[in-house]
Amino acid sequence: MEKIIITGNGPLRGEVRVAGAKNAALPIIAAALLSPEPLRISNVPGVRDIGTVLHLMELLGVQVERSGTELVIDSSKVHSVHAPYELVKTIRASILLLGPLLARFGEADVSLPGAARLAPDPSMNILPAWRPWARKSGSRQAISRPKPSACAVPTSPLTCPR
Repeated sequence: MEKIIITGNGPLRGEVRVAGAKNAALPIIAAALLSPEPLRISNVPGVRDIGTVLHLMELLGVQVERSGTELVIDSSKVHSVHAPYELVKTIRASILLLGPLLARFGEADVSLPGAARLAPDPSMNILPAWRPWARKSGSRQAISRPKPSACAVPTSPLTCPR
């Protein structure tokens, strides 16, 4: 990493380009599954987790075009709701696909990420809400959307202020 050393007491001037944040981009990318219309996202960082989620989405039938830090995601031809464990196990953010797949297609089949079985992760807090409709097979969560109804969503004490 480069280091900037500033000497003197004068005001700073100039411009700094703010890079995109992986943890902000991942939920937006997953949300692209909700629409059959193409979605354009700018300022997406070129990090491994982003590439893995994009590859995972391509396996579901999503068309992805990347030009520098800009993405165009077209989810109009999704043909599968099954996320292969080989990719899911490498990235916790793959759980973000569960909600959009369930909302749009009425079902989702996504394994729990590998690290989620080793240590608690805040992204897993939503799973208890889906438990009544889940069919679990090993580490896989296969969920079919129920008829709409009101329900209480349990929360973890780790995420709620006391």
